[in-house]
Amino acid sequence: MLSSSFYESGSVLTMGDFKTYAADISNDKTSSPEAYAIVPEFSLQHLEKKWTISHLKELKPEIQNTAKPDLLSELKSTNWSADLENYHRRYTEIKKLISSGEIKKAVPFLTYKISKPKDFNQRYLPQLINHLMNNKPESEYIYGFWNTSKGFLGCTPEFLIQKLNLKPTEKQEKKLNSKDAIHPKNLAEKIQTMALAGTLPASNSSNMLADLKLKEEHRFVMDDISEKLANLILEWSTPKEKVFGLVKHIHATADFDDVTSIENLIQKLSPTSALGVYPKEKLKDLKDLLAIDTRGSYGAPFGYVFRDQFNIIVALRGLFWDDKTISIHVGGGVTDKSEYQTELDELNLKFLSTKKKLGL
Repeated sequence: MLSSSFYESGSVLTMGDFKTYAADISNDKTSSPEAYAIVPEFSLQHLEKKWTISHLKELKPEIQNTAKPDLLSELKSTNWSADLENYHRRYTEIKKLISSGEIKKAVPFLTYKISKPKDFNQRYLPQLINHLMNNKPESEYIYGFWNTSKGFLGCTPEFLIQKLNLKPTEKQEKKLNSKDAIHPKNLAEKIQTMALAGTLPASNSSNMLADLKLKEEHRFVMDDISEKLANLILEWSTPKEKVFGLVKHIHATADFDDVTSIENLIQKLSPTSALGVYPKEKLKDLKDLLAIDTRGSYGAPFGYVFRDQFNIIVALRGLFWDDKTISIHVGGGVTDKSEYQTELDELNLKFLSTKKKLGL
């Protein structure tokens, strides 16, 4: 069982093998940890040390206790509000910039909000986490990071970068445990990034790759990543449809050789045009319009560096809360082929998909 202090200040994350781990971070007094959490802010500044190996505990779903009240039903029945007027203003301004040729794509977001109930961490977090563990879709990543006043928790389909080392041979394993231990970088490794864009309901039988708007939206993301990593040789997979809960996206991954530091890679890649703007040079000019500096951890890089592996996800499809409010943020790529009502329908679909993942 997880301790009460875990729900006051803790974290959950999915490792590269899709096992989910929990960490109680309320009493971290260790001076030399071997695992790290990326600082959960959209503009990455540094890596913050958070866990030792001993802090990480594999998290397994608990059997639903029917004797306990279903607190999630209380949140289900709450009406979420959304500032459509502000979203419409951003959407209109972006369409003007696209029409004038200044940009090709940008991603405004819409925020749905409810008031945060009392004792949220102790009363609601246990059921939210357990629901995620019992219902986690395949190939998605559970993530969370919180303290007594603010935090986030979700299940995202998108990673920013991964390095998953292949299992060492028996001979390599012996060397790793000897005084002549080989450096982990000399083991076979696979480094990847992802381009995820374009959205349709999972129930829609249309071929996303035949839709000009969706294909273009996804291509902008691939081009953006390729330009940001122009000094590396990227090997892209063939784009394909992939279902994530109630929605499906166009998905592609790129393998490459790591020649820079992890901090450098994150700073180069985040945000990709899946959450920012294309071309990337316009991001600085549009920070206010896209609320880049004020949307907190939504869309932030978050994950772990564990010895010679790392998995940095993108914080999407989750709850984000502070002292007073719980929010669900959803965004969608706007291009010259976008239509306002279609974009609203997409945002609502992502909102409903996020709620379902969390049992709300």
